[in-house]
Amino acid sequence: MKESRLIDRLVAKDHAAWEEFVATYGGTVYSVAIATLERAGGFRSHEIEDLTQDVFLHFLKDNCKAIANFRRKASLKTYVALVTRSRTLDLLRKKRPVPLHQEAASAIPVADETGRVDAKEDVDKLLTELPPRDKLILALFYREGKTYREIAEVLRIPDSSVGQTLARARARLKEKFEEK
Repeated sequence: MKESRLIDRLVAKDHAAWEEFVATYGGTVYSVAIATLERAGGFRSHEIEDLTQDVFLHFLKDNCKAIANFRRKASLKTYVALVTRSRTLDLLRKKRPVPLHQEAASAIPVADETGRVDAKEDVDKLLTELPPRDKLILALFYREGKTYREIAEVLRIPDSSVGQTLARARARLKEKFEEK
């Protein structure tokens, strides 16, 4: 009943209702955005802030159309979580980082019998054979474009060790290519 009244107040452009909505569901938006971005390979703090704002703007735009269209079959919290996840995935699709296979292909030449390099399939397959830590550091550096300092924070290692750890991961990937 309380949710239903809140929705009606939001659609009626009640400013106090908007503040209540943000206070009530801000944590949901934030935690769903973080969880979705982590599953996708990580994030930067500014991305969470931008995404949180984007989600709330989505609810505000067109006279709260997204809220007015809510069918009330599930809880408002569930709906907010689904919208947040959808907006996060949209952001990730737009971002389209440089695929690791393109970066690795330039560093690791591998040719088949015809002399052609089929890097994408090769790299993707070989990445699955690497230890999880190697996959993670390569993804953080090449896909996410993280700095050594950011990688160090994620892996909980000294900044000075990132270059060496990354070099070892590249070397293992290169060995996998050469074994092939």
